[in-house]
Amino acid sequence: MTRNIGIPVCRALIAYRQRQYARVVELLAPIRYHLNSFGGSHAQHDAIQRTLVEAAIRSGRHDLARTLLSERINLRPICPYNWRARARLADRLGDTAQAASARARAEEQAAVGAAALG
Repeated sequence: MTRNIGIPVCRALIAYRQRQYARVVELLAPIRYHLNSFGGSHAQHDAIQRTLVEAAIRSGRHDLARTLLSERINLRPICPYNWRARARLADRLGDTAQAASARARAEEQAAVGAAALG
């Protein structure tokens, strides 16, 4: 497990810090469905998945980013992060209408969450 999951995740985190986003995608994409086998919390798995999404957007892997975000949104439609990331991707693709819509949805969800904590 350490060789197959742990080391690639550690290398990906170092690559992300070094802004080597294509390398992050190369390391995390093949193992994204196997992260649960390594243990850790849902929050830790989510952090790694978010790292992959961000790296896909920043490396120009827009098709992969779109797929990852679609998966995330289907699993958790109420998650401001997902919609903010979708807005950033739409910005990169020059789709200002979709970016504005996604951003508005994220802000609406964040406001509801903040009110609930209230």
